[in-house]
Amino acid sequence: MRFVPRLSIGRQLTLVMILVVALSWLLSSSLIYQLSRMNILRPPPRRPPPRIEVSGENIPRESAEEPPPSGAGRPDLARGPRGGPPFGPGPRLLFIHLGVGVVVAVAAGLWLSRRFSRPLAMLAQGAQALRAGELGHRVALAGDDEFARVATSMNQMAERIAKQIQQLEADARRRQHLLADVAHELRSPVASMKTMAEALRDGIASGPERSQRAARAIAESAERMERLVKDMLELARLDLDELPLYRQPVDLRALVADCLRSHRQAADAAGIQIHPSADGQPVVVSGDPHRLNQVLDNLLDNAISHAGRGAEVRVTIDPRDPVVVTVADTGRGIAAEHLPYLFDPFYRVDVVRTPGQSHSGLGLRIARGLAQAHGGDLRIESEEGKGTRAVLTLPAS
Repeated sequence: MRFVPRLSIGRQLTLVMILVVALSWLLSSSLIYQLSRMNILRPPPRRPPPRIEVSGENIPRESAEEPPPSGAGRPDLARGPRGGPPFGPGPRLLFIHLGVGVVVAVAAGLWLSRRFSRPLAMLAQGAQALRAGELGHRVALAGDDEFARVATSMNQMAERIAKQIQQLEADARRRQHLLADVAHELRSPVASMKTMAEALRDGIASGPERSQRAARAIAESAERMERLVKDMLELARLDLDELPLYRQPVDLRALVADCLRSHRQAADAAGIQIHPSADGQPVVVSGDPHRLNQVLDNLLDNAISHAGRGAEVRVTIDPRDPVVVTVADTGRGIAAEHLPYLFDPFYRVDVVRTPGQSHSGLGLRIARGLAQAHGGDLRIESEEGKGTRAVLTLPAS
């Protein structure tokens, strides 16, 4: 546990400079004191000149006794009290004092320079790497000071930019695949329309029956192209969040019952048994009834198309928040390697099982987009040989 908060860089620098100055003066004063006690810096004592006394006969002679110097009784200025070191250092002591302070200051300055220049150099190197597009470069600064926080922000920014670039590249690849898939899907109906039109033009389909067959093939191809273009437009509007939703209270139990009735004839033709939904209190959600019906219609249509003869389809509703609508079948199921790609446009698990004339390959992608537009989601769970479950979640109103 940290009891003292981390100081900022500015406060650290101020504190270090104060400590450097105080330490330099303490060290120099201690050194001078020790040198003075060792009599290294004490100036040599000055001997007074000999006094000459003149007697009455004017005969000079050297006095045997030295009179006390003037100012007797006062402390010697050249020595401290009780014979200690001098009071005021001379120029030599001053130079030593200043020299020690300069040495300490230079050492502290070099340490501070390395302390603050190294992280700045690393940050500058990281900025240059980002400018050069090296998004994998990371600034290795640990701690929680200002330098470390800037380094962390730069690393996070690099990661976010790298993810955005990867997302843009993935979107570009998906658009390329989508265009290729659209061209492939349009090739078949266009070729069919061209063939039938040439047959009518060249008189090959001259009889009434052949003419009707050619006209019917042209109409079906045109309908398929219209459905594909409509689904493409809906998918584009969903991706751009521009698909309008006319929300109102919707009873999911009544909506599911209507969808089951509308698909009963197709289920009987495919040899699939559809169980009616359970009765109960109305389960009301806020949504667009037409779009929610579109989602359920797609899920039931997929179950009938892929489950296989003899399978059963059941729809259940869990009224808790979020509301869960499950469309489950006991059919063939889907292999695990196909599950991650079920919502990709034009992805088909088995083109042989899918009746191409009634599916554009965009239904599941549009159904999940509509569920997400309502604030919910759609997922597919399946096990090969045991069946498939489409789980639709919607927020309760």
